[in-house]
Amino acid sequence: ALPICFPVTISTAIDIAETTGKYEKFEAVLKNTFQSGSRAKEAMADISTFAAQTPYQIDELTDSYVKLVNRGFTPTMAQMRQLGDLAASTGKDFGQLTEAILDAETGEFERLKEFGIKGSVDSKKGTYTFKRGDDKEVTMKANAKNVREYILSLGQLTGVQGSMAAISQTTAGALSNLEDSWDQLKASMGA
Repeated sequence: ALPICFPVTISTAIDIAETTGKYEKFEAVLKNTFQSGSRAKEAMADISTFAAQTPYQIDELTDSYVKLVNRGFTPTMAQMRQLGDLAASTGKDFGQLTEAILDAETGEFERLKEFGIKGSVDSKKGTYTFKRGDDKEVTMKANAKNVREYILSLGQLTGVQGSMAAISQTTAGALSNLEDSWDQLKASMGA
């Protein structure tokens, strides 16, 4: 059997090369971040798969992942899903939530308001409320780990959990997933 071929134009070749370069750059950043090529490849594969199944693009997810790792938090894909669901439940970008988390870890809560989260620090205690239902206050020791854990827990709430899946079933979500899959194919062609 003859292989199925499609005509490769100059613009197609350039597009493949640009996508391949983008993926190589992401992997290089992760390699430097982790100081390990194998961890970088593993993280890149996880992020690529995650991007192809969610309404978020690999560029934004990789950027957010690197920012979180460089702040001492290496999220699992389950934790990325919790964060993605929280962002999607408010119609916001994953990167916006990442920036809000990084700010909140240093006691700056203004960006969290965009996600329905109010926070304040009094002495060494942090108090947080979320937009859902009874606005139940949660008070804990004010530190980066506790802020992160609280925000992650919001991704498991009814009305938040599954938000990315719901968006992925829309036309816009399907196009986003198709774009990520197409980018992965182009990157593999250029490798």
